[in-house]
Amino acid sequence: VVSDTNLYLVQPDSDLYHLASYTQGINLWDKDEMDMGSPVTLSDFVNDVRIEYPANHYLLSIVDHGGGWSPKLPPDLARRRWVLGGSGLSWDQTSNFSYLSTYDMKNAFDQVASQGGPIDIVFYDACLMGMFEEAYQIREYVNYLIASENESWASFVYDAYLQDINQSTTPKELAIHIVNEYH
Repeated sequence: VVSDTNLYLVQPDSDLYHLASYTQGINLWDKDEMDMGSPVTLSDFVNDVRIEYPANHYLLSIVDHGGGWSPKLPPDLARRRWVLGGSGLSWDQTSNFSYLSTYDMKNAFDQVASQGGPIDIVFYDACLMGMFEEAYQIREYVNYLIASENESWASFVYDAYLQDINQSTTPKELAIHIVNEYH
């Protein structure tokens, strides 16, 4: 089975047309195939990052197609929903069309918060994720949520989002800055 799951330590790069240089075992690691539609994959990732890279504040950005509020569906119905435009977040076609439902996000962030406290900023960089139902489910586990209530497009201007960050930048200031830069 070929895996398309990799972990990168993101390198500074100003060339928008080519990836920065990555070296296996130094800033690139092949992983076994992982289910990106699993709340366990998400919570394990966040908890592992917190252990490996201790910091005072954390921002988690989830970039994908989004569809807002979503129930958990059996795989046959989930696949049909994905074909029709779907809902939820983090669809994984290689894992039987799994995805993160609204309640899955609650479970993932509950696990994250129980191990390291709430996440400072969560950025759902995906369409339709700014629904009240989405925010409500993670309200106890996230201090600031950035999400679009409409269709959006991941513009990937993370260099602009993060360029003015410094030791005194508060999570609130950064969240406001990201919204202003995106707009």
